[in-house]
Amino acid sequence: MNLETPLKIRTLQRKLYCKAKVEPAFRFYLLYDKISRADILFHAYRLARANRGAPGVDGITFAMIEAAGLETWLADLRMDLAAKMYKAAPVRRAMIPKPGGGERPLGIPTPASPRVEIQKQRHLHRGERQNEAMRKPWGVSQPL
Repeated sequence: MNLETPLKIRTLQRKLYCKAKVEPAFRFYLLYDKISRADILFHAYRLARANRGAPGVDGITFAMIEAAGLETWLADLRMDLAAKMYKAAPVRRAMIPKPGGGERPLGIPTPASPRVEIQKQRHLHRGERQNEAMRKPWGVSQPL
């Protein structure tokens, strides 16, 4: 599976990055239209799927999503994002061993969360100013 970022998405990333660097005070208030693009959602799904993570607190696996219809699931997620109604679900906590002994906590999000977070981080958070700008329109109170 080729997980290379498609040229169309890389172009968007580069434009946002350049804008943030040239105009540090610029605020990116209207990014929902970009985050909810079908190509970005599908690419983010592929990246999260390739990570082969465990299900989150809702118990939904990638296999369950694909059995029920990936296109439908992505379309529903897209509608929630476009309507600005998406809200991240709680994260499941698991303890994993540390190399030097002991354990550390690991947060396992629901299947929708990594896709949306990957979009925000990989596709739209280019540059420190963009990261700060994303917090206001998304209403995110937790670190991205």
